[in-house]
Amino acid sequence: MKVYTLEQERTRLENVVYAENAVKACTRRLRIHDYIPGQATYNLGGYPSKFSITPTEYDEECIKNLAGMGVGLIQVHEEWNDSIRVLGADKYSSHDPEGMRAFIDLCHKYGIKIIPYISTGYIDARDPDCSEDFFLKEEPDLRLEQIHFRYRHACPQSASWRRFILGKMETILDNYGFDGFYNDYGYARAEFHRQWCLKNGVEFRDDQLPYDPYAEDMLSRAYDLCHRRGGVMKMHVAFNRRITSTEKLYDYLWVGEGIDDPATMLMTVPYEPYIVPCPDYKCVTDENFEAFFAQSLPFLQFPLRLDGRPLSPAKMNVPGVEYAPDPLTDFYREVAEYSAKHPNGPYVYSEWSSIPDNVQLRSRWVEYLRLYLPMVEEGNLCHMNITKSTLIKGAMPQDVYMSLFTGCRQFLCLSNLGSRPQTLILSDMWKDCESGATENCIVLQPQRVRFLERKPQL
Repeated sequence: MKVYTLEQERTRLENVVYAENAVKACTRRLRIHDYIPGQATYNLGGYPSKFSITPTEYDEECIKNLAGMGVGLIQVHEEWNDSIRVLGADKYSSHDPEGMRAFIDLCHKYGIKIIPYISTGYIDARDPDCSEDFFLKEEPDLRLEQIHFRYRHACPQSASWRRFILGKMETILDNYGFDGFYNDYGYARAEFHRQWCLKNGVEFRDDQLPYDPYAEDMLSRAYDLCHRRGGVMKMHVAFNRRITSTEKLYDYLWVGEGIDDPATMLMTVPYEPYIVPCPDYKCVTDENFEAFFAQSLPFLQFPLRLDGRPLSPAKMNVPGVEYAPDPLTDFYREVAEYSAKHPNGPYVYSEWSSIPDNVQLRSRWVEYLRLYLPMVEEGNLCHMNITKSTLIKGAMPQDVYMSLFTGCRQFLCLSNLGSRPQTLILSDMWKDCESGATENCIVLQPQRVRFLERKPQL
């Protein structure tokens, strides 16, 4: 726990009273606890081609820089393991165990937690461990076939699958020293429900999946397993979906993959924190990348950073590996062609990237995290999406969103998601955190976010 000076304690008390009196209505009021806002993916290599995970000078510099930016958590995806068993390991063990442990040590050296890909739903149909006991005969056999993998959807109702995957998760934590998991759920019943809605003329909504007690119970077991080891559980269901539950099943929920309309990301605002949006830049243009920040930061969401070793053309040129005809496979082929022509960058870092990753966006990400971190310090109070308050004079303009973050310092995060500039008259004087200007008349440009700090009243 952070220890405050007597003056800081007095200031915090004054700020809390100010916030509680000023905010009359908001979407959510919550205290910020155990929150890691700066998160990144880290590409390790071009699996299924052979490569070493052992950290290089490049990795040392990259991890050091990420820590300096404020990144506290990175996730590595299936290149950490050997999902189709071509490098002497399997989906639940590393093809370079000593290199993987050295890379984990490197992250810990700089105070960064590291979590690996796991799935409590997907298993490759060709894997020797894949058993028919993992599936229900009365359910459709949905497959996800992309790049080199041929996934089937195991069923949370299968006792054999639950015993198998929970045991594998425990073994991974025992063997490597990871700090939890990134769980790519692969939840087939969401697709069953979508198809049923289409067949019966019912509107399908990502945010209103039917309650599934089997899924809830399995995920609660996985969450408990992770937390008993002091780990972090990040979860991804699909697109902007979450599992319907009143229980806490994750610490972070990744949303945004495959979403081609960024405006639909607002459906995640009511989701339980903490949400980590990852704009899928191969699906949407990043020309107005400021909009991605405007759509997330007032709602206690900070976009995921894409980083690590640049994607390698070798991924798509492994002898004996069959590549599925699929848009994601096409994307990787485009990356391979681009990378061969641009060996010195700019680079592509992930399957959620544009080709190449936008250099300006990456730089702006660093600046926004610098501004965001003081707002979300441990123990700060967040009044999210304020709809009625004495903070401004007059009514809140349409498409303008405002959240108040309170601790020893007090911040407003404001964004305009409309198409025209909006002017707000604030009741007090606030300092713009970027320009340093102090004012109470604020102009919000379209699709932009601003950070303000309240000036102490003399």
